[in-house]
Order: sequence, then C-alpha cells, then structure tokens
Amino acid sequence: MNKYFIISDGIELDTYEEIDISLNYQIDDIMNIEKRKTNFSKTIKLPGTPKNNKFFKHIFEVNIDNINFNVNKSIKSTIRIGDNQIFSGFLQLMNFTIKNKEVIYECSISGDLKNILTNLSDYTLRDLDVSEYNHTRDRANIIDTWDYKIKSFSNLLDVGGPGTGYVYPYIVTGDTTDVYHNWNIYDAYPAFYTKTIIDKIFDFAGFTYTSNFFDSDYFKKLIVPFSDDKIVKSAEQVDLESTRIGINSSTKAITGQRSRGSGWWKNYIEQNNNLYLDGSMIQVGNNAWRLGGDTSGVFSIRDSINLM
Repeated sequence: MNKYFIISDGIELDTYEEIDISLNYQIDDIMNIEKRKTNFSKTIKLPGTPKNNKFFKHIFEVNIDNINFNVNKSIKSTIRIGDNQIFSGFLQLMNFTIKNKEVIYECSISGDLKNILTNLSDYTLRDLDVSEYNHTRDRANIIDTWDYKIKSFSNLLDVGGPGTGYVYPYIVTGDTTDVYHNWNIYDAYPAFYTKTIIDKIFDFAGFTYTSNFFDSDYFKKLIVPFSDDKIVKSAEQVDLESTRIGINSSTKAITGQRSRGSGWWKNYIEQNNNLYLDGSMIQVGNNAWRLGGDTSGVFSIRDSINLM
C-alpha cells in the first residue's frame, strides 16, 4: 500500500502511514460501462496531532473537555496517493476517543473514486505512446525478438521472456507460395504483447494494478498481431527520402540531386546508375519528357519523386 494524503479545507491533514483504498469491478461493470458505480465510503482514523486538533476544533467545533462536536457537519475533501488524486467527496467526524492523553479521530469519507474507465474516456490505442519501441524492420531485429531481445529507445534490450514490447510472429502474408523455405522481410510484421498494451493503458490513465492473471505466463504470451496491409511511413520520413531529379543537358541522363537525407540516393554520386534517355523517350516541351508512345508518362524536371 502507498502513503495517502487527505486535503480538507485546503489543509493537508496528518495521517497514519497507510490506508487500503481499492476498487473492484464486476463483469457487468465493464460490459455496461454506462451503469458502473464508483461510490466510495470508508471509516478512517486520524491522529490527534497539533495540526489535526486545530483543524477539528475549528471545523467540527470539537470540545475535548466536554467530549462534544458538531455531528452534522461535513466538509469537501480529496485524497491523493503520491501525485494522483484518487478521491473527491466529503469528510465527516463520527467520533473521537482519548487514550493515554492521545486523541484519535474517527472519520467517515464518502464520495466518488477516480475511475479508470472514466479517465480513458474516448481515448483509443492510437493515443498510447509506444515510441520507445521504434525500430528498423530488418533481418537481425526480427530474429532477435524470437530470443526476447527488442529495441527499446534504440538500444537492444534483453527482456528475458515474453510480455514486454513486441515480437515478430510467423504469420504468412503476401503472395509467397513457398512459405516453408522462404519468409520475406517485407511480409513480416511486428505484434505487440497484450501485457505491454495493458501496462500502457494503466500508465496512461494514471493507475497501477495487481493481477495474478495479467502477470501469468499464459497472459504474457498473448499478442495483438499487426492488422494493416502495410507499414506506412510518416510524412517526416517521406520528406527525408525526397529528392529533385532533372535531365543533364550534356549527358542526356536523368540525374538525382540530394536535397534532404544522406547516403541513400546513389544517382547523384554514381553516374553509372543514371537513367539515360534513348529512342524510347521523346521531349514534349522545354522541361517535360515522356516515354515514346505512352502519353500518360509525361514527367517534368521540376517533379519531386518520393521513394518509399
């Protein structure tokens, strides 16, 4: 259990070390979210420290000598665990006792607990930050995942078992027919472990959980396969892989000139990779060419070619 804090009337009250504040859901709560209830009520004890004595004397008109207080009064209060506010409601003094000159206040707190389902609201899986697992889809990274080694913040991390990050499952996609001997890299797609997604959801909502099921070996092996038909590059990646092309006036070759990125575009530095014009390409304007006999193939030296 974690240290908790009660704030009433803008004052952080002194508390004993811990309190067990938990919330249990029934299956019906999850299947019918609109019917869920988060009402919370609990009786707690607070120590009679100088700060608390001053608070209760002022708010609840406590008179220790006459064993008297205002039983009808309640005051708006909040409860925090760490930096997270988990409760908003009211605190009411129910009784107080004096043992060995030590005052102990018995209070009732009631209201609404912070609700993980409410916190998630209309968010979707796209709102989860999994950027730490960004990696290059290549042979080495694919094989590493089978030994539970994944890229995390660009570093190779040995997680020692399933349940963390991602894995490349052997799922056949594409048009490959000889799947027994050949599995193409472009047909391999990463799958997130379900437990990683669950952990990200709870972290996103500001909660932690204790679950024998979520921590079981069975659950750690569950995955969510990639369901799209291709991996799409971001606009920033496409922009970095863009270049300008033109026709060299002396060699009559289509030549690339790097304007962004480095190293990947070879035509600019390796002239033998240039595409030379021949009889199949004819000029249709000062800066436009097309393939002979194909009027749809017109291109301009001003065009920007995006290589995926």
